[in-house]
Parts: sequence; C-alpha cells; structure tokens
Amino acid sequence: MASQSLLGLLPLDRTIPPQFEDFLSTIQIENLAHGQDLATNARDSGSPMNQHTDESDRSVNAMAEIEHSEYEPRSDFSRSFYELNLKIPPVVFADVPASAKQNLAIPPPGVVDAPPESDGVNLLHNRNETAVLGPYDGKVAAHVWVSHNRCFITSNAEYVPAPASAASDKLLLRRDMRWGPDDPTLWPHEYTDHYAHFGAIRRRPSTAEGVEKLWILWWDPDHTDFTSPASGQTITRGLGKLSSAKFSALSHLSNDLIQKSDDYIKCSNPSSQPLPLVMQLADSLRRGLSRLSSIPATFERMVLGVTNVQRTYLELEGLLQYMTIYKPRMEDRNCVGGPPDADTVGVFTSDPTVAEKFHRAKLPFWYMRPLRAFHRENILRVVQPLDPAGSMELEVVEGFAPIIVGPTLQERIGGLHRGTDTLPWYKNPFASGDTAKPLVVRSKPDPGSAMAGAVPVGLQPGPSSGSSTRNGKSRNDPYRRHSLKVPNPNAQQERNKYEVFNSPYMAPSIPGWEAALAAVDRSQPPACGWDPRNLYVLPEPALLISSEARLHTYLHHYQLIRDALMFRMADPNDHHTALTVSEWRDVLQGKVMKQGRSGTLAEKRTATIERVLGPAMRACGIDELDGIPVPADRVPLTTRTRSKEITWEVAEMGFRFELCALDGVASGLDRIEKCMQCFPGPLVGPDLSEGKKGFAAISSQDRLPFLLRLARLMLAWSYRPRPEELEGAEGYETMGWSPIRIAGFEERVARYYTQTFYHFFGRAAVIPLRLEHELGTHAVEFRPM
Repeated sequence: MASQSLLGLLPLDRTIPPQFEDFLSTIQIENLAHGQDLATNARDSGSPMNQHTDESDRSVNAMAEIEHSEYEPRSDFSRSFYELNLKIPPVVFADVPASAKQNLAIPPPGVVDAPPESDGVNLLHNRNETAVLGPYDGKVAAHVWVSHNRCFITSNAEYVPAPASAASDKLLLRRDMRWGPDDPTLWPHEYTDHYAHFGAIRRRPSTAEGVEKLWILWWDPDHTDFTSPASGQTITRGLGKLSSAKFSALSHLSNDLIQKSDDYIKCSNPSSQPLPLVMQLADSLRRGLSRLSSIPATFERMVLGVTNVQRTYLELEGLLQYMTIYKPRMEDRNCVGGPPDADTVGVFTSDPTVAEKFHRAKLPFWYMRPLRAFHRENILRVVQPLDPAGSMELEVVEGFAPIIVGPTLQERIGGLHRGTDTLPWYKNPFASGDTAKPLVVRSKPDPGSAMAGAVPVGLQPGPSSGSSTRNGKSRNDPYRRHSLKVPNPNAQQERNKYEVFNSPYMAPSIPGWEAALAAVDRSQPPACGWDPRNLYVLPEPALLISSEARLHTYLHHYQLIRDALMFRMADPNDHHTALTVSEWRDVLQGKVMKQGRSGTLAEKRTATIERVLGPAMRACGIDELDGIPVPADRVPLTTRTRSKEITWEVAEMGFRFELCALDGVASGLDRIEKCMQCFPGPLVGPDLSEGKKGFAAISSQDRLPFLLRLARLMLAWSYRPRPEELEGAEGYETMGWSPIRIAGFEERVARYYTQTFYHFFGRAAVIPLRLEHELGTHAVEFRPM
C-alpha cells in the first residue's frame, strides 16, 4: 500500500514492505510499554539502559526462542576462535587506481533534520545529551506511516534508512549488475533468525580512507578492465575476461577470507557441526573466482561475475564477524552496549529483545513501533529517512530473466543466493533443460537432497539423477543410450581408442592411466548396448592430430574457436553440449555453416554443428561468421610444444566433465562440488600449470590426495566388482605411503574408473594426460615417479 505523506519524509508513491505493515498485530503495545518500563526503571536507578536489573520473563523467553537457530555457538568456539585472531582486518592496496577512486567517490551522508512533532507527539520531548543511550533510545529517530498508522523509528546509528519498497515475487537485476535494495549487503533488511548475520555485513565506506582500504569490494568495472584476445587469435569478437591486475586484487582478498572460513570450519570438536551457510558461501566464492579466471564472457556478464564475488565476500565476511564477535556480545548480559563500533549494514526490527541484543553487540539497528507507544525514549535528533534511490542503481537491466521467489524473506534470500551462484551462466554443461524461463526458487530443498533440512538458505541442489528431465536426459546422464544392439559385422573399424595415440604432437600419457585404459574388459556388453552413439563434450584429443594432412588446420581452427567452445560449455541456454566424432571433425575442418544437399546426413550434421558457435555469436552480437575456415595455404604451423599443450587441455577438460557425468550415473547422486575436489582447478579453462598437478603430478606423493578423493567418490558407485583396496579409502591418510604402494593404488583406481566408464557409456574414457616441458619453453623437465 502506498504511504500517506509520511510527514513529507518519503515520496507519496513509497510503499512499505508487508513485514512492517503487519507488525502491529504481532507486537502488542502492552509489550512495548512494558519494555519502556524496563528502560524507566534502569534510568531511575541510575543504571545504563543496556544493563537491565529487572529483565522480564517475556524478554528472556523471546531471547531463547530467537537463539534456537543455526547460529547457536559451539561450546568450544568462543575462546579458541578468538585465539586464532580471525577478526578480518582491512586490506590496504597502495596502488588504488585513479579510476577506482573516482568510481568510488562517495558524497557525504545526506542526513537532513525533520520536524520532531507529529500527531501531538514530540520525539525530542525527553532529549538529554548527557544521558547514556539505551536500546530504546535514539541517536536519531524518524516519523513514518505503516498501514495508516503513525509510527517512529529509533536507532543507535547516525541515520535512518527508509524501509525498501513492498516486496514483489521477483528479484530483479539492476543496470549496475547488482540486486538493488533486495540485496542485504546493500540495504538493511528486517531481522530474522535465519539470517541474523545481516546486521554485521560491512557497509560501503562513507569516507575516502575507507574506500582506499577495501575499494575492490564496491568497485564497478569498466571497459578498461576487460581484456580480449588479439585480433586474429579468435573468431568471437566481444568475449574476454577481467584484467589480471583487477582479478589479482579481488582474488587476494577473497582467498584470504576463504582461508579464514576454512579455519572456522576446522575450529570445532568432533561432536559439533560448523554452520552450513559458511561452507555454502565459501564454495560460492570459490566458484565465482573460478568463473572470472577461466571462462570467457561478454563484458556485461564479466561485470555480473565481479559483483557476485563482491556480494558473496561481504556476506561471508559478515557471517564470520557475527559468529566470532557480535553473537558472543549479544549473549553476554554483562556486555556494555552503545553506538555501533563498525560501519555495517544493520537491520530493521519491531522486537524489543532484538533491539537489546543489537545494542549490546554495538551493531546498527532501526527499532520500529507505533507512535502512541512513545514514552520516555531519549531521542537526540529527528531526521528524514534516506531513500535507496540516492545511494544505489534501481533501474532494471535488460536481457536477464527475473528470479521468481516466494513471499517470505527466507525464500527471497534463498533466491538471491541461488541467483548469485547460477546467473553468471556457469554450470555443468551436461545439464539439460530450458533455463531461458525465469528461475523458480523452491522454498525448501528437495526432500531427498543431502542438504535438505540442514541449511537455512543457500544453494538449492539440482535434480536428483532419478528425476525426469526434458528430452529424456538427466543432468548426470548426458550420453544418450540406445537399446541393446548386436555388433554390426560390416562396421568399419577405426583406430583402437583403448590405446593412447602415439604422436610427437600428443601430450604424454600418465603410465597408470594408460595401462588402465588398455586393460578394459570389453567381452561383456555395456549397459547402453553394443552400439551406442558416442558423444564427446570436446573433440577427442587424438582427433586433433590423427590426420597428418589436416593436423595444423585442426589445431589452428581449435584455437580460433576455443573461447566460443568454452562459452558454450558454460552457457545454460545451450542443451546440445556433446557431439559425435564426425560432428567434431566437421567443426575442426571449419564446417560451421550448413553444407550438403538438403535432407542428407551431411546436411543434418552440419545443421547441428551450426549451433556450436551460436551461443557465443549471439552473445557478441555477431550475425555473420568470418575468418573460418582458414585456407590451407594460410594456416600457420603449430609447434609440437604448443600442440601438446592443446591436446592436454582438451583431454583434461574432457576427463573432468566425463568424471562428473560418470559419478552422477554410477552413484545416483548430484555432487559436482565433490567431483571438482578431484581436480587442481576449474572444469573449464584449466591453467597449463595444472598439467603437472593433480593426477599428473610428478611426485606420487603429490598425486595421492587426488587419488584418495576419487577413491572416496567411487565408494558410492554401483558397478561391481570394485577393487578391495578401495573399500577402506574413507579412512586412509596421506602419510606413510611408499611410492610402490601409491603406484599400486593408482593402478586400481584408474582401472576401476575406465572399466566403470565402459560399463555405463560403452566407449573408451578420455583419460588425463600430462605436460613434461617447462612452460614457455621446449625443455623437458622430469617425468612422473
């Protein structure tokens, strides 16, 4: 409902959120008056208002109810975590760019005085500048209307933010690629037990000094921060990444916070459980950094990736600060309250017990109640509420679907968390479904989810492997299965794909994985039948170099479309991520437009291939593709070293996505995050340095942690027989292993993987390769031990 005049303090079209409109029916004036009696008794006795000597049973019971939730501290937490000295200090960047300073220039707070009297009530009636202010008093206050009722807000802060407009059923992305007043890192929200940490989220600094210390958390990228490949190195003009300098500043701060969150999670005795939201936000922050570093994006989506990392950082930091600093203060009845000692976002509340807690914690809060409940509050100043339009972008950006949410604050914040984690278009490219429609957020996780009932908010798990999906394909089963067929005796035999292709242009194999691939038993029919339609997320590595006549053409064309392929792998609107070997061969030849006679197999195949570059072309606004195919006489030669790097990259990404797909179908679980722990980097766009890490590490001791993680995943796989050595993987430690024992364990893990892959998908798995040369040179360093 639109407000009346609000004494001229808010625009006529200002609407008040429903949660504040109905608070009159939930908070009785008698309770509020009783709260004033407590304040009166404290003041008359000469005690500070925050040290009530006659606390009511109502307040105690309400406190106990508020503190029931996931924020309950662990018994060992307070002292041990303080000893870790994990209070997040400001990080100083001495080289703050001038553009960032200008971008972050913040005008002085626009706090304006307002008439103190309304409806015969003068909020300055009890004004006493020398008295100690308690939780019901106000350094400032404001008159407001709520559902035709005159109300007032008091605060321990220097200003009063206006309650945001009435909540709708949609979350809308704004032109600055942020979420406007729906985002609790940008504007105060109503207090709720599920998100008690919102009040501790760091607020955008209001001084130039504060900006320079943490400028990267509120900085808005511009086109100078967007780096794209040089002309001639890609066919997709308009895809790029965040500049290395800005990514370094953002990742430095984020990785430091991720480490602190890991320390928090470890700081518990075996019987206690860390707060699930900490793990969810830390994982979301890791994924956000991974997207920015590895996946080419349009400028607009790059900015969205930056803002999502920023807001996730701010919320995670606020959560850790709340748990380590402010919650202990709230629980300490002897803690002396006062004005805020940190510039945080704060909360709205209509509950006097919440006001008492935030006063003790020295966090900003805005306490709302009916004007007729005004009694003896000591208010020093009456001001106009600040409008969100004066401090943030409110205009909605075009081209981004809204997130559909439920009416409660918990559902809205859950939608925001989900949107933050998924809207930057990164997802498992094996997923299927129409994501062009608005994203619908469920109020509760799926009952069968491993996280159901355990998390108050955060990442909503995807569909289980048993759920139905469009086109009969599930997230975990991207390879289409066909009914059982007998072998075709006339079928032309291709090269043996269970043997590593031997070529000086091929990245070296890992001995244990090469042996495992060759040892696959193909005497029994796979679950998908003898003649499956074999599909690959990326070209089979050997395909790039198997034709001596076309080797350099294939390698050059791959480099030209590399960014487009990675964009496509992470594009939620593309549902045809896997192609056959013949289709990939056409792509590498440059046949990306329709060719062949109408109705022929060639025409149908190239019609499908035309979609390979479609997502990137549409995102970049490219109508016509030029630069491919490159005439044979103009194709540059690719060195053997560079060819090895390309085949390693293609094999590594193919292996990572296939492992995720195999785990889904073999375990029946949707656990991409655990699969990613088996790799030293992201699914898309791995760094070349990873060619000597993970399963490709030179030292067997360095490979062991990754082998153990994969072995633990395998414990949930249904295929039998499973090697006996894997059964105890859950309890294995990384210490005390000899190289010989590691080699034997590696062989069994690799053999079980390749055999299981054949069983479910009926073809040879893409196995990881390695790099031997020193990066940037042709010199070979060491081979695996």
